[in-house]
Amino acid sequence: MPIDDGDRHKESANTGNGNADERYYQCRNSWPSRIALKIAEKFHAYLEKGKSADYRKECRERLTILGSFLTALFTFITAIIFYCQLGEMRKVYGPVKDSADAATNAVQATRDQLTLAHPPQLKVSHFHIWEKGHGKAFALTNVPPPFIHGTIISGALLGVNNGSEDAVVDSGGCLAHWQKEPWLPMNSPLRRDNPDIKPLKYMDLTDIYKFGDTIGPGDKVPPGRFFGCEFENSVQDGKNLYVLGYIHFRDRLKTLRTRYFARKYDPAKGRFSAVENEPDYEGED
Repeated sequence: MPIDDGDRHKESANTGNGNADERYYQCRNSWPSRIALKIAEKFHAYLEKGKSADYRKECRERLTILGSFLTALFTFITAIIFYCQLGEMRKVYGPVKDSADAATNAVQATRDQLTLAHPPQLKVSHFHIWEKGHGKAFALTNVPPPFIHGTIISGALLGVNNGSEDAVVDSGGCLAHWQKEPWLPMNSPLRRDNPDIKPLKYMDLTDIYKFGDTIGPGDKVPPGRFFGCEFENSVQDGKNLYVLGYIHFRDRLKTLRTRYFARKYDPAKGRFSAVENEPDYEGED
């Protein structure tokens, strides 16, 4: 059967399409095409992964902001509740606290009155001297030294806090003073810049006749605690020997107090006695 022109055209078109499809599949299955497709697929997957990561990051940020807000809100509510409770506690315990404060103040006032009525009391005694190298402090074998001009004598004295409060020492010391007149000078040699003044020292806790550490500014002399002072000088012919000293100290209320002491040595009796009518040298302020 003869084939007409229309059928020839259709057959030609089908043949052309078949060749095109074949060429497409051949091109697609070629190695350059396969590589390009792989790259495109990887890039698409990378874009999808990036979108997913950004989304998760955005979600975390939103959750973080929400958590911070809730925490701040909870803190604010807690503060309000605590403030209200504190107000109620003040109403309940305020009078109790006021009563306790009043009782504390009353006890403190009583304590202060006791300090004023019974302050630290520093007493000195046991003044004695001996020839240097022939005795020691507070030894029972000490004998009065010969009162010959130039003889070097050593001496010591003992003190104690007879009060009920600690004495906080500011300064103090003692010295041997020679004076021709039978009275002490108007200008006291008890000046802090006088190098002849010897420092006060603690006495040993187990042996009150043994000297210990020096008592410096701010050191305490508790009630019943012994202290002392050592001195040394040379006999001056025709003059009277005085042992002078002072102690500046404070009580618990920081009230400044002073204890002055002065003893005159009598060579005939071989002992010291308190000076009389010398308020600048003997007494308390």
